[in-house]
Amino acid sequence: MPAAPAIAVVIPCYELGRTLEEAVDSVLAQTRPAAEIVVVDDGSEDVLTRQVLARLRRPRTRVVGLPHGGVAVTRNQGVALTQAPYVVLLDADDVLADRYLERLGARLDAEPSLGFVSCAVQAFEGGRYVWKPPSTTPLGTLTRGSVHVSSMFRRGLWDAVGGFDPELPAYEDLDFWLHALRLGFRGEVLDEPLLFYRVRAGSRYRRGVEAGTYRQAMARIVERHRAVLDAGGVEVLAEKEAFLLELTRYHATLRARHDALQAELARLDGEIAAARGTLADVDAPPVVETAVAWRDSSLRRAVETALAERRWLVRGRVALLADRPWALDPLGVARWDEDAPAIAEERGALGDAVRLAPVSLDCAIVLLLATVEGLDDALARVRPALKPGGAVVVIAATPAGARVAEAQHEPSAAETWLRAALGRIFPPEAFDVETTASGIVIAYGRVPGGAALPRVQFARRTAPGARAAGGLILGYHRVAALDPDTHRLCIAPDDFRAHVRYLREHCTPMPLVDLVMAARADALPPRAVAVTLDDGYLDALTTAAPILAEAGVPATFFVNTERLTEPHEAWHDELERLLLGGAALPPRLELPLSPEPVRRDVRTPGERRDAHAVLHARLVGATPGEREEILAALARWAGVSLTARPERRVLVADEIVALSRLPGCDIGSHSEHHLLLPYQPEALQRSELRRAKERLETLLDRAVLSLAYPFGQHSAELAEVARRIPHLLAVTVEPALVTAATDPMRLPRIEVAGGDGAALATTIEQAGIPLRTWSADSTPA
Repeated sequence: MPAAPAIAVVIPCYELGRTLEEAVDSVLAQTRPAAEIVVVDDGSEDVLTRQVLARLRRPRTRVVGLPHGGVAVTRNQGVALTQAPYVVLLDADDVLADRYLERLGARLDAEPSLGFVSCAVQAFEGGRYVWKPPSTTPLGTLTRGSVHVSSMFRRGLWDAVGGFDPELPAYEDLDFWLHALRLGFRGEVLDEPLLFYRVRAGSRYRRGVEAGTYRQAMARIVERHRAVLDAGGVEVLAEKEAFLLELTRYHATLRARHDALQAELARLDGEIAAARGTLADVDAPPVVETAVAWRDSSLRRAVETALAERRWLVRGRVALLADRPWALDPLGVARWDEDAPAIAEERGALGDAVRLAPVSLDCAIVLLLATVEGLDDALARVRPALKPGGAVVVIAATPAGARVAEAQHEPSAAETWLRAALGRIFPPEAFDVETTASGIVIAYGRVPGGAALPRVQFARRTAPGARAAGGLILGYHRVAALDPDTHRLCIAPDDFRAHVRYLREHCTPMPLVDLVMAARADALPPRAVAVTLDDGYLDALTTAAPILAEAGVPATFFVNTERLTEPHEAWHDELERLLLGGAALPPRLELPLSPEPVRRDVRTPGERRDAHAVLHARLVGATPGEREEILAALARWAGVSLTARPERRVLVADEIVALSRLPGCDIGSHSEHHLLLPYQPEALQRSELRRAKERLETLLDRAVLSLAYPFGQHSAELAEVARRIPHLLAVTVEPALVTAATDPMRLPRIEVAGGDGAALATTIEQAGIPLRTWSADSTPA
């Protein structure tokens, strides 16, 4: 069957940084992937949009910048940059349902006579309604309106029409579809609302319906397409009258709703006035801005919470500056590592920034309680004091910090001011701003260079129809470059370092237990990820752990407890070594095994691989004694010693202890002998899990809470055994997100096959976590 035609998606963007990533991510989530995604910036000037564009890195996505020329020019240029036979134009504040490309593309696939396919629209954010384009005829389009601009069309239609008219002040999409219909292209409209249309103040549509703009655009369109009116005759008047009657009825429903809401508003105003009158009779002491009032205030607690939740900020030498210096005295600042020595710290008035020594600070925290005015001057003084890689954090707990128009993504005055101030001293990709739920605005910037600190994580809005948020557990095995790697368990150290860098800069790495507990409390931070490594290879201690510790990314290492005092290799490595290691072997393998002997020719590499597969299948389900007996017989036959190779062996007892003492490294159980437990008797299941847990707890002198099922295989009965041992959690290798509803004894996990940071970004995206960005260098994006 020939491959389905490729689809290109073009996303024009002008000053829409707050919603652009949602639009792009909705394209990346499609069940029929887009072959090309082109984001075309129409000369955006606001700082946020420039920031988002500067760090936008997505699979199959490119960003192109143009001088400001209007949406028609932007769309035309975007389509010209693509080659796919099907094209979709998506506005940067809209969102596609995940089956959009599949459903519309299927109709074009099935009906070669169709030039375009549209669908119904679901409004969200500022409105709640479903609208279906009323017509795909020239007369109906001219009198009642066209299909929406995000309808999928064939490239031949685009070439025939010639694109959008940049001279029109509005309704260039109406003109475009009229041209297509008059040229004979046929369209179809699906009933399913697959496009989510964001209703917001200040949109281009709102400007288009203003009387002056509307009349100017329609006069040009009517003149251009007068032939449609001339051919329609009286039918034009009938269609227009019917349309106006529909609008009149709809207007009447809106008026009735408006009147009802006005009455409700008047009632609430009356209640507020009555409450104020009651409060006026109460003798309340005046609120005085003093150190005592601050020390006991909820505002101080909110500021401390904001700092504690971002404990990565306060590592190394720190300066705390405030426009109200007395606020700093009781302010607690959490350290990066509670076991580390006390951080060097300076506290003072905002004006004291002039006294900071150049290149002396790892972090500067600026607290604004009264106003954001004067921030430019303060930042200009703080910036030279920061070391390469150092961070500045501005916390604005001012009256201007309260967010307005939350539903429409509108920033507060403080957020806008802070973003502009940081934009004057940092490049767009090196800072960001967020507003917390309590109305506190936090701005963060990092000086290029140095060892990059983990960047702050910002909450994302979830578009209608998007998949539920959750945490992700990543599963690795061996951080090494080994050949052969029959079971594809290796990731090269450089690639693993790139993965860890991506997790540090674009996700929220968490210890496994913390992620599971946060998920159960429905309190996961954005893009929460836990790292795990199975089988306890020596490279976990020598290679993986140092890379993780350097980046401050925690991980759980699942180890077996077989032969803890004897250096050895895992059984599957021994089998691989004996049959696929390149040693000269007898031409035929004869093993008198029960109940069925193994007899195989092993002259060629292919025959050896076949023999390896047969024996691997036998050993997977074997008991420990059977496994040892078979491997010993195979070694005698091959004449190969099974002395452990340093690059291949697993950890022994003292090395497991050393690994557990490294920062961020936790030890979990992987059973005693790594058996295929669901196929073993329940008594052996209990023994395998209990003995491993007890031996590790004795060795480490701490509780072992987590378990990784060998081979990821589990059953309801085995999960219950694990629960009773007891373990707090157990991980599988079934790909999914961890949510509040996930059984802690059957936690899903994504096995990572290797590749660079971009490959990991794609893995995380496909798992259902909204993709942020990937950059080949270490600059936060």
